[in-house]
Amino acid sequence: MKRYLLAFVLVIAVLSSSPIEAEEISAKSLLADVISQLEQVEDFKGTIVSKLYLGEEVIDYRTQVMKSKTRFMSNNLSDNSQLESEENKLLNSIPWIYLPPNYNILKNSLPLEGQLDYQEPLDKLSNLYNVELLGESIDGEREVYIIQLENMLAMQRIFVDKEYKTISKIEIFNGANIRLATINYRDISLFDSNIWLPAKIVVSDGRGRLLMEVIYQNWGINVGLTEFDFAKGFDTDYQTKIKQLKEKIKEQRDNDKLHWLLSDLYVKDGNLEEAVNSLQNAIRTKDSIEYRKKLVEIYQMQGKYREALGEVRVALQSAYNDAELNYLLGEVQLQLGRIDNARHSLEKAVDLDPKNTLYLEKLFWVYSNLAEESGKYMLERAEGVAEKLVKLEPKNKSYRIYLADIYLEKGEEFKAYQVYSKAVELAPEDTWVYIKLAQFYDKIDKDNKAEELYEYIVYLDDSLENQRRLADFYFEEGKYELALKEYKVLQSRSAGNLNLKFKVAESYLATGDRERGLDIFNKILEENSFGEFYLQIGDIVKQYDLDSAIDIYHSALKKEGLLTDEEIEEIYRRLGYIYFEEEDQKKLNKLDQLLEIDSQMKIYQLLGKYKFSAGDLEKAISYFKLALDRQDNVENHYNLALAYLMVDHLDLARQEAEKIAEIEEGTIGAEILELIDRVSSLQKEYKDIYVPGRINRIKGDRLRQQGKLIEALFRYRESIFENYDYKLPYFYVGLISAIREDNLQLEMAKSVLEGEELKLLKDLLIHIEDMNRF
Repeated sequence: MKRYLLAFVLVIAVLSSSPIEAEEISAKSLLADVISQLEQVEDFKGTIVSKLYLGEEVIDYRTQVMKSKTRFMSNNLSDNSQLESEENKLLNSIPWIYLPPNYNILKNSLPLEGQLDYQEPLDKLSNLYNVELLGESIDGEREVYIIQLENMLAMQRIFVDKEYKTISKIEIFNGANIRLATINYRDISLFDSNIWLPAKIVVSDGRGRLLMEVIYQNWGINVGLTEFDFAKGFDTDYQTKIKQLKEKIKEQRDNDKLHWLLSDLYVKDGNLEEAVNSLQNAIRTKDSIEYRKKLVEIYQMQGKYREALGEVRVALQSAYNDAELNYLLGEVQLQLGRIDNARHSLEKAVDLDPKNTLYLEKLFWVYSNLAEESGKYMLERAEGVAEKLVKLEPKNKSYRIYLADIYLEKGEEFKAYQVYSKAVELAPEDTWVYIKLAQFYDKIDKDNKAEELYEYIVYLDDSLENQRRLADFYFEEGKYELALKEYKVLQSRSAGNLNLKFKVAESYLATGDRERGLDIFNKILEENSFGEFYLQIGDIVKQYDLDSAIDIYHSALKKEGLLTDEEIEEIYRRLGYIYFEEEDQKKLNKLDQLLEIDSQMKIYQLLGKYKFSAGDLEKAISYFKLALDRQDNVENHYNLALAYLMVDHLDLARQEAEKIAEIEEGTIGAEILELIDRVSSLQKEYKDIYVPGRINRIKGDRLRQQGKLIEALFRYRESIFENYDYKLPYFYVGLISAIREDNLQLEMAKSVLEGEELKLLKDLLIHIEDMNRF
C-alpha cells in the first residue's frame, strides 16, 4: 500500500502542471449518480448464483429472476434451508449488502436471514449515518472516491468508481472500528447504454477469508420483457441440462461430441473449471484441433495464459499451417507481454489468411506499438498492413484513419491529408473524422484550417466535449478572448464543473484581467480547502504573476493542518525556484557576456553544468565539448561522459571513460565503464516487457535521448500513472530529479525501487554529485 501511495504522490506533479479534470462533487451527488443508473433499469432477467464458503464446504444456491415494471417472477433452483455455522452467522450480521439493480428482490434470492429490515440501502442514508466524502484514491488500478458512513454502532466506507459511477467496494467496521467484512463488486460491465453494474460480488471477513460470492449469470437488463415472457416463464436451467447430459455420457463415455457439448454448457453456466475438464475428456477421446482451440479460449477467459500457450503449441504440432491457431498463438503471446513473438505469429496467420481483417488489424496495432521503439522499419510495416485493410474494406473509415495516422507519423503530410479527406467523404456526418482532420491541420501548423474545422465540428454536434475541444484549441493558439468566451458558455451548460472554473480563471489571467482571474481562484480555495488545490492554482498563477503565486503558497503554509509534509516541502521547493530564478538568470546572462569577451575553458564548463542541472542536456553537451576543445583534462571528459550516459549515447560515453582511464591512474574511468554496462543491461532487461505504461516510457526515453529532461519527466510520470508497478520509469524519474536537485521526487522514486535498479540509481547519484563538486 505504501508503494501505491508513493506512486500516487509522485504523479501529483503531472496533475499540478495542467488544469485538473475533476468536477465539483459531494457524497450526496456521488450516491445520486449510483442511484440514477439503477433508476434507468426498466426490466432484468437472469440467474443469481450464490456460493457460501462454510469452512471446507462450498454450497451453491441458484435462483432465476425476472422483473419488469409491473411484474416479478422467480424460480428457486436450490434448497434454501439455512445452515447453522459461525460463518453463516457472521454473513448475516453484516449491516447491508448493496445488490444492484434491485436490492429488495435480489436479497430474497440469497441464503441470508438478516438484511430484512432494509429497503433500498442507498436511500435516506443521512437518516442513519453521518455521511462524509473522504476524498479520492487509487483502489487497485482504478480511481475512486471514498464515502464514509458513520454512527455509534458501525462505520462503512463506500468506494465509488470515478469512471463507472458505481460502487466498487464497501468496507464494514463495527463500533470499535474493527473490520467486519469487505464486499468487492467485480467485473463491472456496461449492461445498457449508460448502466454500469458488477457481474460478481465477493464478500470476505475482516481477516480476508472468503465468505460468499454472488454471480450474475446470463444476465440481461432492459431487454424489453413482455407479458408473453412471463407467460412462457424461465428457460430450462443449465444445471438441469448439465445433469441430463452427464447421464448420457455415463452410457457413452467415448462420445467426444457429448463431452464437447457438456463443456459448452459449463461455459454458459459460468463454471469454467468444469468446462476445461469436459474439453480435456473430449480431447482424450478424440484429439481434435477445434477442441484445442476452444480450450485455448477458455484458458484465456480464465486468465491462464501459460496454459493457453501450451495448448496452442500442442495443436500447432499437427496443424502448423492453421491460420486461426497462429492467430491465437499471437494473441496469447501478447497477453503474456511477448510482443516480438506475437508479431511473428500474427505475421504467419496473415500469410495463411491474407484477407482476414481481424488478423490484419491486430498485426497493425502490434506494428504501431513496436514503431514507438523501433522506428521507421515497423512504421513502414504498419503502413503496409493499413493499406491492405483499406483495400479489403475501402468504405471502412477507421481503416482510412489508421493509414492517415501512419502517413502523418512518417511526415508524408500530403498523403495523410488525402486519406483523412477520403474518410470524411465516407462518413460526412461523423464528427470523429473531422476531429482527426482538425488535429492533422493543427499538427502541421495550419491553424486557420484547424480552427474552421473545430468550429464546424461544434456546428455538427454541439456536445460539451466538442465545444471543449474548440475552447482548448483557442487557448493553445493564444486566442485567449475567444477561449474565455467558449469556456464561459461551457460553464453555463455544466454547472459546478470545477475544471471549467480553472480554465475560466486562467483565461482571465491570460487576457490580462488579473483581478477577475485571481478572484475566481480565491473563491475556489475558499470553497475547497485542499492542499493539492493550492499547489495546482499556484502553479498556474506563477506563469502570469509571480507575486500572487507567492501569496497563494504563503497562505497555504499559514493554514494549520491543511498541507501534508510532502506538500509543505513541495511549496518550499517552488518558492525557492521563484526566489532564485531571476538571480540565476542574471548569473547566466553575466556568463554569456563574459563568454563574448573571454572564451576560456572554465566559462564553458560552468555553462555546461548550469544547463545540466537545468535539465537541458543538449546544450550542456555542446558546452562540455567546447570546454574539452579548450583543455583536454579528466574533468572535461568526466562531465561529457556523464552527460552522454544520461541521454543513452553509450558508445560516446564509453569513449570518454576510456580516455579518462588513459589520462589518470585512478578508478573513475573504470567506474564509468561499469555504469555504462549496467545501464545497458537494465535497458535490455526491460526492452521486451510489454506492459501498461510502456508507450509513455518509450516516449520519455526519446525525449531524454534528445536531451529534453523536463519533457521526458512528464512522460515517465504518465507511465507511472498508468502502471504503478512499472519500475523503469521510477528509475528515470529518480535520475532526472537528482540532476535537477529535486530531493523530494528523488526520495519518493528511491522508496519504490529495489534490487539492481535502486543500487544503480544510487551509484549514478554519487557521480552526479561529484560533477557538482569538481
